[in-house]
Amino acid sequence: MPPDPPPSPVGAGSVDELAARLRALRTWAGDPSYTEIARRVGALRTSRGVPAAEARPGRVTVYDVFRAGRSRLDVDLLADVARVLGDRRPAAWRAAYRTAAVPAAVPAAAPPSVRLGPFADEGPLVGRADDAARLAAALGAGRPDGLPGIPDGPRVVTVTGLAGTGTTSVALAVAREVPADVVALVDLRRVPAAEAPPAAVVLDALLQSLGAPPPDAQARDVLALAAALAAALAGRRTTVVLDDVTAAAQVADVVAHLPAGARVVATAHHVLDLPGAAGTTLDPLPEDDALALLGSLVGADRAVAEPSAATRLVRACGGLPAALVRVADDVRARPGWSLADHARRVEDLPGPALHPALAAAHRDLPADHARALRLLALVPVPLDAAWVAVLLGVSTSESRDALAALGRAHLVTDGPRGEVVVPDAVRALAADLARSDDPFSARAAAVGRLAARLLDDARPAVRAAAPHHDATGRSAEQGPTGLGSAPSGAAAVRSTTDVALAWLDTHRDLLVATSALAAEHELADPVTDLSALLAPYLDSAGRWDDAVAVHTAAVEHGRPSGRSQAGRDLGRALERLGRYDEALAQLVRSLERGDDPRPGQTLNRVGNVYKRLGRFDEAETAYRDAATTGRSRCHVAWATSSTSRSCRATPRSSPRRRAASTARSRCTATPSRARPFWATRGWRRGHGCTWVGFSHAPTRRGPGSWSCVPRSTRPSRSGTPTPRPRPAARSRPHCSRRAPSPRR
Repeated sequence: MPPDPPPSPVGAGSVDELAARLRALRTWAGDPSYTEIARRVGALRTSRGVPAAEARPGRVTVYDVFRAGRSRLDVDLLADVARVLGDRRPAAWRAAYRTAAVPAAVPAAAPPSVRLGPFADEGPLVGRADDAARLAAALGAGRPDGLPGIPDGPRVVTVTGLAGTGTTSVALAVAREVPADVVALVDLRRVPAAEAPPAAVVLDALLQSLGAPPPDAQARDVLALAAALAAALAGRRTTVVLDDVTAAAQVADVVAHLPAGARVVATAHHVLDLPGAAGTTLDPLPEDDALALLGSLVGADRAVAEPSAATRLVRACGGLPAALVRVADDVRARPGWSLADHARRVEDLPGPALHPALAAAHRDLPADHARALRLLALVPVPLDAAWVAVLLGVSTSESRDALAALGRAHLVTDGPRGEVVVPDAVRALAADLARSDDPFSARAAAVGRLAARLLDDARPAVRAAAPHHDATGRSAEQGPTGLGSAPSGAAAVRSTTDVALAWLDTHRDLLVATSALAAEHELADPVTDLSALLAPYLDSAGRWDDAVAVHTAAVEHGRPSGRSQAGRDLGRALERLGRYDEALAQLVRSLERGDDPRPGQTLNRVGNVYKRLGRFDEAETAYRDAATTGRSRCHVAWATSSTSRSCRATPRSSPRRRAASTARSRCTATPSRARPFWATRGWRRGHGCTWVGFSHAPTRRGPGSWSCVPRSTRPSRSGTPTPRPRPAARSRPHCSRRAPSPRR
């Protein structure tokens, strides 16, 4: 039996109908995900010769072709999507779009809808009960402590918050708590902002819902409508819920013409400044409350049976009750699916499909504010306000204005330190839109600006926290972001070790996230510089997971000249995490590249990994190879009068550390007689001379001078050295030293 033919686009009378038929074609093709459709379209276009960087459309762009409510479509993308879904007649879809896209007459704006209560209880308000009780008390069901007295006349409370946080549900819960004879819900979402006067529109809709005869057409002004409404509500307690108002002036105008005893609950997705009105702002639900809400919707037993999948669903929804309700409806509609199946499906959904109200809020923003939101969403952690202007590439005043506008719309909030925080749901939506709507070059330029600023600000902190390290930045000759410039005020503040470590701990997540962003946008220089700069801090702080992320990005996307060093640092982090096989593979690759600036140090770390694996013979071989390499490098360093990087001495605890480094103390260690590093207990890092796999104890020779000798002459507990007879050492030149490196 032949398979059913694909749905035909012929006869579609509108763009919405054409999109509906495309959705039917997707169902006919097995309901592939939008990500899979985007991949297929990219492969189709690549086969036609389109460059790979331009061939694949974004997931959100593909979703928009299927979405209802569009006035125009990308006809080329429409035809390609139909082709990859199995319809071999793309020309028919093009022709159908030309017919369906004929503009139709724009209908007149509909008046606001009014529904009269009572309204059924929708269940417990998880995480919102305290807010509802406080607002109900403010409306007259008892006065809570701390609220000022509300003067005679209509009493007003406001419920604001991000779209999808449940403002309407909280407002209706407040209305149910207040004794009333008439409860009216006025939906203002269909009233255009230019409708004038708004109070007359609302009053007329209320009169019609109550069945009262409207005034004569000649007397249909605001005062006449207000008098008619007062007569219709005479003697009845009234609560009016104004849902989704567009401006505070609209609420004030309506309230001014309501009867004196009316109570008003206004909801909005932006800040409402109403004098004398009590209000609350709803945030996304915390994870525990969101899990409780999901359990109440799909069944607590089911949520408890699959806790990890339930957590994934909650995080994918960003803690927004509206998204959780829609997901719960899908869960109940597909009882054969596990929560893990639903979590995978929801995580693959584009942001506009999961959060349509947030997508509408983004479309209503001015172009510059929408761009600012999309770029902010690319950074997955809170960002200091001072760095927002750098990311956006605008002046500080323009950045401040954009943040203020986004804050009034609850699309960004302030963190505990004053940083800019983008809610998770907004971040997921706006990041998807950024990757589909903004050109790659513009996003890469923004990430590059942020990375350059972070490198400049982090170098003084790393220099103060690890002064003995020589990879805290590039020299002045290497570019304008090097260390040759004068330190800024921020650098002076981070001049002490404690302050520097506190700064690095505070901004660690941002630095790691910027490394990943730079790698995503193919910025090789920032990726390599961040890896080299953060290595001593991440090493000393024991942040091995972060170190793996930063150094992996540098190995895979950094400059070729810096990949050996990044691979060496990555090998150390993997070793400390117990992933010895992976560590050994990275270290060997660093050696095989042939451009490792410190092959002796890399061999030393190879020996460390072999030691941890219990392969002591191979460890000793690696250490001896490291000694040979380091000895030859010391000779080269002495011959060229340059500072050696493989043999250093100066005890970190000494108060004369800098003086000793300046004096370039001489090392007389004899590596041929020293014990291998893995066979000695060793001193604390910085308290001895580590020379490529061999440890030596420091011995004071004179003011400002230190010498490295084998551990056979280690000082006794009494402080008096107890030297053993030393064999004659081969004559070789002394090598200059600086303070020991933490990246052993």
